Amino acid sequence: MSELGIRTIFQKNIKMKKETLKLFNQINEDDVFHAMDSNFNDVANIWYNIQTEWMKHSYKVFQDSEKYLILIYLFLRALETYSKYLIKLNIEDYFGKDKIEIESFNLIDISKKLNIPKESARRKIIELEKSKIILRLKKKLIIDRSAFQYQRPIKSIVRISSFLSNFSEILFKEKILKKKISSDKIDKYIRQNFTFCRKFFYEMYIPNLVLWKNYHGDLDTFHIFSICMVNNKKNTGINAKSISDISGIPRATVIRKLKLLVKKKILKFDNKKLYIFNEAKIVGDLIKIQTEITKKLSSFTTKIFNAMMV
Repeated sequence: MSELGIRTIFQKNIKMKKETLKLFNQINEDDVFHAMDSNFNDVANIWYNIQTEWMKHSYKVFQDSEKYLILIYLFLRALETYSKYLIKLNIEDYFGKDKIEIESFNLIDISKKLNIPKESARRKIIELEKSKIILRLKKKLIIDRSAFQYQRPIKSIVRISSFLSNFSEILFKEKILKKKISSDKIDKYIRQNFTFCRKFFYEMYIPNLVLWKNYHGDLDTFHIFSICMVNNKKNTGINAKSISDISGIPRATVIRKLKLLVKKKILKFDNKKLYIFNEAKIVGDLIKIQTEITKKLSSFTTKIFNAMMV
């Protein structure tokens, strides 16, 4: 064999070795799930705060969380199209244009995926059209972000980066990751690969919202539940006025939803007549939902860390 042929084989072997090493750096989703399931309390506060902030913003935009859920589902469809055509935009490029095009639109698909009755979904989409937030062009839709209060998710990125960084420390201690990843590094990666990471986030978060919606009956009740969950970590109760102030949901609606949560025995009163969790009920009914949500959150975490290590 010629010297050139030997050199070519040697170079191929080096390349294969490098690719194999990269593959071995990838972490396993099952390992991440077990670590998260066992140590969730260590990062729970950060995640619950992300959840509560997101729900607050979704209600603030339309005073209708389901309408906002439909909108972010449409954003996900646009991000899926970017991924299909191998388009990866940073945060500046993504928000550089107000109008986002969605290749196909299917009312039945929206109704099934989000568990919203078909007629309710149709009505909410018509309302979005009347507000000029979406424009229908045959089977295509155009979303105009300039027609509503849509903020760049800067705080959300900071909180998600903090959550992932804190959890990376747990994965390092469990010998799943080789080292902790700083929140600054994660923040920078998400901004530079925004559409790529945002797609992963929506793929995790939208089904989680639907799970909670199915359990509570509506997203407003889940929003109130989330605030109580965050407050419960402080070992104090909370009253209806405070929940209304935090969520933006009218106090009368908050009181009505709280009564339902008490009736279901998810919440109860403390000796100061403040709302607190019924721990026995949480262990009973909610553990299955939390497990499903942890699985999806673990999948999201795995995808982000593996993408960063390629």
